[in-house]
Amino acid sequence: SAVGLANEGRASTRAEIQELMSGNLCRCGAYSNILAAVEEALPQFHNAAPKSEVNA
Repeated sequence: SAVGLANEGRASTRAEIQELMSGNLCRCGAYSNILAAVEEALPQFHNAAPKSEVNA
């Protein structure tokens, strides 16, 4: 989910990340760490060259 929202470029703030990932709950207690990691990684996704789609 985090990679998907990063690739789509829909989130740029922690609040947007939290809203877009609200359907994905982590039961391990690391949810705030996951949000922080996604927030930290987003600039790398936004600055990366576009990737071609992969058909799975």
